[in-house]
Amino acid sequence: VQGILPSTILTTAQSNTYPAGSAEKAAFEYLNAERLRDGFGAVAQSAPLDAAARGHADYNLLNFAFGHYQRAGDPGFTGIEPHDRVRASGYGPSGFAVMTDATAANYYDASNAPPIDQVARLLNAPFHMASLLSGMRDLGVAVRSDADVPASPVPALITQFSGAYVGSAGPQLPATGQVLVYPCNGSTGMHRALYGERPHPVPGRDLLARPLGRSMYVYSRPGSTLIVGSASLTLSAGGPAIPLLPPSKEGDFAASHHTFIAADVPQAANTAYTFTVSGTVSGTAFSKTCQFTTSSEYIRPEDEPK
Repeated sequence: VQGILPSTILTTAQSNTYPAGSAEKAAFEYLNAERLRDGFGAVAQSAPLDAAARGHADYNLLNFAFGHYQRAGDPGFTGIEPHDRVRASGYGPSGFAVMTDATAANYYDASNAPPIDQVARLLNAPFHMASLLSGMRDLGVAVRSDADVPASPVPALITQFSGAYVGSAGPQLPATGQVLVYPCNGSTGMHRALYGERPHPVPGRDLLARPLGRSMYVYSRPGSTLIVGSASLTLSAGGPAIPLLPPSKEGDFAASHHTFIAADVPQAANTAYTFTVSGTVSGTAFSKTCQFTTSSEYIRPEDEPK
Protein backbone atom coordinates (compact mmCIF):
# COMPACT_ATOMS: atom_id res chain seq x y z
CA VAL A 1 0.00 0.00 0.00
CA GLN A 2 1.38 3.37 -0.96
CA GLY A 3 2.63 5.31 2.02
CA ILE A 4 3.29 2.23 4.18
CA LEU A 5 6.94 1.97 5.15
CA PRO A 6 8.24 -1.50 6.07
CA SER A 7 9.91 -2.45 9.31
CA THR A 8 13.71 -2.29 9.53
CA ILE A 9 13.76 -4.06 12.92
CA LEU A 10 16.45 -6.75 13.34
CA THR A 11 14.98 -9.90 14.84
CA THR A 12 18.10 -12.01 15.41
CA ALA A 13 20.84 -11.29 17.94
CA GLN A 14 24.44 -11.72 16.83
CA SER A 15 27.05 -13.38 19.04
CA ASN A 16 29.20 -11.11 21.18
CA THR A 17 32.77 -11.38 22.45
CA TYR A 18 32.33 -10.25 26.05
CA PRO A 19 34.07 -12.70 28.39
CA ALA A 20 31.87 -15.48 29.75
CA GLY A 21 30.57 -14.55 33.18
CA SER A 22 31.48 -10.87 32.78
CA ALA A 23 29.23 -8.07 33.94
CA GLU A 24 29.40 -6.57 30.44
CA LYS A 25 28.07 -9.77 28.90
CA ALA A 26 25.23 -9.95 31.42
CA ALA A 27 24.21 -6.30 30.89
CA PHE A 28 24.46 -6.46 27.08
CA GLU A 29 22.53 -9.71 26.73
CA TYR A 30 19.83 -8.64 29.18
CA LEU A 31 19.17 -5.42 27.27
CA ASN A 32 19.23 -7.22 23.93
CA ALA A 33 16.76 -9.83 25.21
CA GLU A 34 14.38 -7.12 26.43
CA ARG A 35 14.60 -5.27 23.11
CA LEU A 36 13.92 -8.47 21.15
CA ARG A 37 11.10 -9.61 23.44
CA ASP A 38 9.07 -6.49 22.77
CA GLY A 39 9.96 -5.85 19.13
CA PHE A 40 12.50 -3.02 19.40
CA GLY A 41 15.21 -4.96 17.56
CA ALA A 42 18.54 -6.57 18.30
CA VAL A 43 21.74 -4.56 18.62
CA ALA A 44 25.24 -5.70 17.73
CA GLN A 45 28.31 -5.36 19.89
CA SER A 46 30.71 -2.65 18.71
CA ALA A 47 34.31 -2.61 19.94
CA PRO A 48 34.68 1.16 19.32
CA LEU A 49 31.47 1.82 21.28
CA ASP A 50 32.75 -0.46 24.05
CA ALA A 51 35.80 1.81 24.20
CA ALA A 52 33.63 4.93 24.28
CA ALA A 53 31.55 3.48 27.12
CA ARG A 54 34.62 2.41 29.09
CA GLY A 55 36.22 5.82 28.71
CA HIS A 56 33.16 7.64 30.01
CA ALA A 57 32.66 5.22 32.90
CA ASP A 58 36.27 5.71 33.94
CA TYR A 59 35.93 9.49 33.65
CA ASN A 60 32.93 9.41 35.98
CA LEU A 61 34.82 7.25 38.46
CA LEU A 62 37.90 9.45 38.40
CA ASN A 63 35.94 12.66 38.86
CA PHE A 64 33.10 11.51 41.12
CA ALA A 65 30.86 12.60 38.25
CA PHE A 66 27.53 11.35 36.98
CA GLY A 67 26.16 12.59 33.67
CA HIS A 68 26.53 12.74 29.91
CA TYR A 69 29.23 15.40 29.58
CA GLN A 70 32.92 15.78 30.38
CA ARG A 71 35.18 18.77 30.95
CA ALA A 72 38.40 19.16 28.99
CA GLY A 73 41.40 18.92 31.29
CA ASP A 74 39.75 16.63 33.84
CA PRO A 75 41.39 13.26 34.56
CA GLY A 76 40.32 10.65 32.02
CA PHE A 77 38.83 13.18 29.57
CA THR A 78 37.79 11.52 26.27
CA GLY A 79 35.36 14.07 24.76
CA ILE A 80 32.89 16.69 25.91
CA GLU A 81 29.72 15.25 24.40
CA PRO A 82 28.67 11.67 23.58
CA HIS A 83 29.13 12.41 19.86
CA ASP A 84 32.71 13.53 20.51
CA ARG A 85 33.52 10.36 22.43
CA VAL A 86 31.98 8.10 19.78
CA ARG A 87 33.98 9.88 17.08
CA ALA A 88 37.17 9.54 19.12
CA SER A 89 36.53 5.81 19.56
CA GLY A 90 36.83 5.26 15.80
CA TYR A 91 33.20 4.28 15.21
CA GLY A 92 32.22 4.76 11.59
CA PRO A 93 33.40 4.63 8.89
CA SER A 94 30.95 7.27 7.63
CA GLY A 95 28.49 9.59 9.29
CA PHE A 96 26.75 8.28 12.38
CA ALA A 97 24.06 9.18 14.88
CA VAL A 98 24.38 8.63 18.63
CA MET A 99 21.18 7.13 19.98
CA THR A 100 22.01 6.45 23.61
CA ASP A 101 24.44 7.49 26.32
CA ALA A 102 22.91 5.88 29.38
CA THR A 103 24.59 5.68 32.78
CA ALA A 104 23.63 3.78 35.92
CA ALA A 105 25.94 4.51 38.85
CA ASN A 106 26.05 3.37 42.44
CA TYR A 107 28.26 5.45 44.71
CA TYR A 108 26.88 4.11 47.98
CA ASP A 109 26.98 0.32 48.00
CA ALA A 110 28.95 -0.84 44.99
CA SER A 111 28.84 -4.43 46.22
CA ASN A 112 25.05 -4.48 45.84
CA ALA A 113 24.56 -3.30 42.26
CA PRO A 114 24.36 -6.31 39.91
CA PRO A 115 24.55 -5.27 36.24
CA ILE A 116 21.16 -6.68 35.27
CA ASP A 117 19.53 -4.72 38.07
CA GLN A 118 21.31 -1.57 36.91
CA VAL A 119 19.90 -2.07 33.40
CA ALA A 120 16.41 -2.76 34.77
CA ARG A 121 16.71 0.48 36.75
CA LEU A 122 17.44 2.45 33.58
CA LEU A 123 14.48 0.74 31.88
CA ASN A 124 12.10 2.28 34.42
CA ALA A 125 13.46 5.82 34.01
CA PRO A 126 11.40 7.22 31.09
CA PHE A 127 14.05 9.19 29.20
CA HIS A 128 16.66 6.45 29.63
CA MET A 129 14.13 3.76 28.73
CA ALA A 130 13.33 5.53 25.46
CA SER A 131 17.04 5.93 24.76
CA LEU A 132 17.89 2.26 25.40
CA LEU A 133 14.93 1.15 23.25
CA SER A 134 15.80 3.56 20.42
CA GLY A 135 16.69 2.69 16.83
CA MET A 136 20.42 2.15 17.42
CA ARG A 137 22.02 -0.77 15.60
CA ASP A 138 25.32 -0.95 17.48
CA LEU A 139 26.03 -0.86 21.19
CA GLY A 140 28.96 -0.76 23.57
CA VAL A 141 28.83 -1.44 27.30
CA ALA A 142 31.27 -1.06 30.17
CA VAL A 143 30.79 -2.07 33.79
CA ARG A 144 33.53 -0.43 35.84
CA SER A 145 34.25 0.06 39.53
CA ASP A 146 36.88 1.55 41.81
CA ALA A 147 38.60 -1.85 41.61
CA ASP A 148 39.23 -1.12 37.91
CA VAL A 149 40.09 2.54 38.52
CA PRO A 150 41.98 2.70 41.85
CA ALA A 151 42.24 6.50 41.62
CA SER A 152 38.45 6.75 42.08
CA PRO A 153 37.88 8.89 45.19
CA VAL A 154 34.96 6.72 46.42
CA PRO A 155 33.78 3.11 46.17
CA ALA A 156 31.53 2.95 43.14
CA LEU A 157 30.17 0.84 40.31
CA ILE A 158 29.05 2.23 36.95
CA THR A 159 27.22 0.56 34.07
CA GLN A 160 27.64 2.67 30.93
CA PHE A 161 26.00 2.19 27.50
CA SER A 162 27.00 3.93 24.26
CA GLY A 163 24.79 3.24 21.23
CA ALA A 164 24.72 4.49 17.65
CA TYR A 165 24.02 3.64 14.04
CA VAL A 166 25.99 4.37 10.88
CA GLY A 167 24.21 6.94 8.74
CA SER A 168 24.21 4.78 5.61
CA ALA A 169 22.34 2.00 7.45
CA GLY A 170 19.79 4.22 9.16
CA PRO A 171 18.04 3.44 12.43
CA GLN A 172 15.90 0.44 13.26
CA LEU A 173 12.25 1.43 12.81
CA PRO A 174 8.91 -0.37 13.11
CA ALA A 175 6.57 -0.46 10.14
CA THR A 176 4.20 2.43 9.58
CA GLY A 177 1.22 2.02 11.90
CA GLN A 178 2.91 -0.47 14.22
CA VAL A 179 2.82 0.31 17.95
CA LEU A 180 5.39 -1.09 20.40
CA VAL A 181 4.99 -1.13 24.18
CA TYR A 182 7.51 -1.74 26.96
CA PRO A 183 7.35 -3.70 29.18
CA CYS A 184 5.31 -6.32 27.38
CA ASN A 185 5.24 -9.98 26.34
CA GLY A 186 6.05 -11.39 29.76
CA SER A 187 8.97 -9.23 30.88
CA THR A 188 10.06 -10.10 34.42
CA GLY A 189 12.16 -8.34 37.03
CA MET A 190 10.71 -4.94 36.16
CA HIS A 191 11.55 -2.11 38.54
CA ARG A 192 8.54 -0.77 40.41
CA ALA A 193 9.51 2.66 41.76
CA LEU A 194 11.37 5.75 40.55
CA TYR A 195 12.74 8.36 42.93
CA GLY A 196 14.32 10.58 40.30
CA GLU A 197 15.85 10.98 36.87
CA ARG A 198 17.78 13.66 35.01
CA PRO A 199 16.08 15.25 33.14
CA HIS A 200 13.11 15.20 35.49
CA PRO A 201 10.29 13.12 33.99
CA VAL A 202 7.47 14.91 35.89
CA PRO A 203 8.46 18.55 36.50
CA GLY A 204 7.10 20.01 39.71
CA ARG A 205 6.73 16.66 41.46
CA ASP A 206 9.06 15.81 44.34
CA LEU A 207 9.91 12.20 43.52
CA LEU A 208 11.73 11.73 46.81
CA ALA A 209 8.48 12.36 48.64
CA ARG A 210 6.16 10.91 45.98
CA PRO A 211 7.99 8.37 43.82
CA LEU A 212 6.48 7.13 40.58
CA GLY A 213 5.70 3.49 40.07
CA ARG A 214 6.29 1.60 36.84
CA SER A 215 6.51 3.61 33.61
CA MET A 216 5.23 2.10 30.37
CA TYR A 217 6.66 3.25 27.03
CA VAL A 218 4.37 3.50 23.99
CA TYR A 219 6.16 3.99 20.67
CA SER A 220 5.43 4.23 16.96
CA ARG A 221 7.56 5.08 13.94
CA PRO A 222 9.01 8.62 14.11
CA GLY A 223 6.89 10.92 11.98
CA SER A 224 3.69 9.21 13.10
CA THR A 225 1.09 10.84 15.31
CA LEU A 226 0.37 8.64 18.32
CA ILE A 227 -2.72 9.49 20.36
CA VAL A 228 -3.50 7.48 23.49
CA GLY A 229 -7.24 7.27 24.04
CA SER A 230 -7.24 5.09 27.15
CA ALA A 231 -4.78 3.20 29.34
CA SER A 232 -5.10 1.02 32.43
CA LEU A 233 -2.84 -0.89 34.78
CA THR A 234 -4.25 -3.67 36.94
CA LEU A 235 -3.09 -6.66 38.92
CA SER A 236 -3.18 -9.61 36.55
CA ALA A 237 -4.95 -11.57 39.29
CA GLY A 238 -7.69 -8.95 39.30
CA GLY A 239 -8.59 -5.95 41.38
CA PRO A 240 -9.11 -2.20 41.05
CA ALA A 241 -7.22 -0.16 38.47
CA ILE A 242 -3.98 1.48 39.60
CA PRO A 243 -3.92 5.28 39.13
CA LEU A 244 -1.90 6.42 36.13
CA LEU A 245 -0.52 9.82 35.16
CA PRO A 246 -1.64 11.22 31.78
CA PRO A 247 0.54 10.35 28.77
CA SER A 248 3.65 12.53 28.98
CA LYS A 249 4.72 15.16 26.48
CA GLU A 250 7.68 16.39 28.53
CA GLY A 251 11.06 17.01 26.90
CA ASP A 252 11.84 14.54 24.12
CA PHE A 253 8.36 13.07 24.55
CA ALA A 254 6.93 16.19 22.95
CA ALA A 255 7.57 14.35 19.66
CA SER A 256 4.26 13.01 18.39
CA HIS A 257 5.33 9.39 17.85
CA HIS A 258 5.86 8.26 21.46
CA THR A 259 4.99 8.80 25.10
CA PHE A 260 5.30 7.24 28.51
CA ILE A 261 2.54 6.53 31.01
CA ALA A 262 3.62 6.22 34.64
CA ALA A 263 1.87 4.63 37.58
CA ASP A 264 1.17 7.28 40.20
CA VAL A 265 2.36 5.01 43.03
CA PRO A 266 5.00 2.24 43.29
CA GLN A 267 3.93 -1.33 42.58
CA ALA A 268 4.16 -4.43 44.77
CA ALA A 269 7.19 -6.73 44.57
CA ASN A 270 7.24 -9.95 42.54
CA THR A 271 3.73 -9.31 41.25
CA ALA A 272 2.16 -9.71 37.81
CA TYR A 273 0.47 -6.69 36.24
CA THR A 274 -1.50 -6.15 33.05
CA PHE A 275 -1.20 -2.92 31.06
CA THR A 276 -3.74 -2.12 28.35
CA VAL A 277 -3.47 0.85 26.01
CA SER A 278 -5.52 1.89 22.99
CA GLY A 279 -5.78 4.86 20.69
CA THR A 280 -4.75 5.82 17.18
CA VAL A 281 -1.51 6.08 15.27
CA SER A 282 -1.79 8.47 12.33
CA GLY A 283 -5.55 7.95 12.41
CA THR A 284 -5.54 4.13 12.55
CA ALA A 285 -6.87 2.48 15.70
CA PHE A 286 -4.62 0.28 17.83
CA SER A 287 -4.98 -1.69 21.05
CA LYS A 288 -2.27 -3.49 23.03
CA THR A 289 -2.43 -5.64 26.15
CA CYS A 290 0.82 -6.42 27.92
CA GLN A 291 1.77 -8.43 30.98
CA PHE A 292 4.89 -8.05 33.11
CA THR A 293 6.13 -9.00 36.57
CA THR A 294 7.87 -6.67 39.00
CA SER A 295 11.15 -7.36 40.78
CA SER A 296 11.90 -7.49 44.48
CA GLU A 297 14.18 -4.46 44.10
CA TYR A 298 13.08 -1.05 45.32
CA ILE A 299 15.38 1.65 43.99
CA ARG A 300 16.91 3.91 46.61
CA PRO A 301 16.80 7.69 46.12
CA GLU A 302 20.59 7.97 45.87
CA ASP A 303 20.71 5.51 42.94
CA GLU A 304 18.56 7.52 40.52
CA PRO A 305 19.60 7.24 36.84
CA LYS A 306 21.52 10.10 35.23
